[in-house]
Amino acid sequence: MLSPSPWLRFGLILPIAALNLWLIGKGVQFFQPLVTIFILAALLAFLLNHPVDWLQTRGWKRSYAVLLTCTLALTLLLGLSLTLIPLVVAELQDLTAALPVLIASSNERLAGVQRWLIYRDLPINLNQWLDQLTATLPDTLNRLSDQLWQIVLETLDSVAEVLLTLVLTFYLLLDGEKIWGGLTQQAFGGRLKPLGRSLQQNLQSYFLGQFTLAALMGTVMILVLLLLGIPFALLLGLGIGLFTLLPFGDVFGMTLVTLAIAVQNPEQGLKVAIAAVIVDQIIDQLVVPRLLGSLVGLRPVWVLAALLVGAKIAGLTGIILAVPLAGFCRSALDGFVEGSTPPNLTRQYHETERI
Repeated sequence: MLSPSPWLRFGLILPIAALNLWLIGKGVQFFQPLVTIFILAALLAFLLNHPVDWLQTRGWKRSYAVLLTCTLALTLLLGLSLTLIPLVVAELQDLTAALPVLIASSNERLAGVQRWLIYRDLPINLNQWLDQLTATLPDTLNRLSDQLWQIVLETLDSVAEVLLTLVLTFYLLLDGEKIWGGLTQQAFGGRLKPLGRSLQQNLQSYFLGQFTLAALMGTVMILVLLLLGIPFALLLGLGIGLFTLLPFGDVFGMTLVTLAIAVQNPEQGLKVAIAAVIVDQIIDQLVVPRLLGSLVGLRPVWVLAALLVGAKIAGLTGIILAVPLAGFCRSALDGFVEGSTPPNLTRQYHETERI
């Protein structure tokens, strides 16, 4: 009997996979906001599980360790919210007030660049771009500062969703191992139990490391910008930290901040660029290897593809989960090809970032 050709198998697998992804996307949309609540609770549980385990190694019962960890985490979160949000809103309002002066000085500097572009016959109209930015940016910043408080108030209004997230986080910390074991038993079977454990370790290490890197990058860049005397250092540093949560986001955020400063003051822009490169290299060479280990990563094209697919299926939730799931699928396939279960390959794309 003739075996089907590889092209035929590929032609059958591809539409089936596409159909499954489409069905997953529809399911996520149908069950919102429950899916987002559950994923957020799972992420919080992943992040808080490390201090809980550490307390257990010191002789604490898990229930007491979970209670103490959740209490400290909630206190820290409330403290940061009450201190950072007013400061960020104040800087946004100051930036909005100073925007006309900043735009005027930018016009003067960009005029010279525009003349150089015209002399070189390059079809780039910076004046048109700046006019569009001038027309839209003030309203955007005003809306953003208002929306920060609106988001906080809406979050407080959604008491049921917040409480549900906290309760789910608490119970996932208490019984997460049993729940995860049951899910992986059903999904992978007893013989593939190490595969389920590998998936858990990948997700847990990924999100813990990602938030750690984002917090470290944001804090260091805020201090660097303050030392250099850059206006709105808190706002810019927090922006870089938020970008760091995404793959390649640290480079993108630093580039945006450097360009924004260089337009106003090229000398300061150069200092910020040098400082950003030094900080990024120190973190990549010293912190990332200790935090993540030396791991073989996904290629950049696959990281971007995973992000696009995740965004299409589940929006921001899909973007958050795309990279660790894609990295796990890659390591799982490699493990099956080699006849073994995949190792704990976490933070796959960071190795690519350093190349």
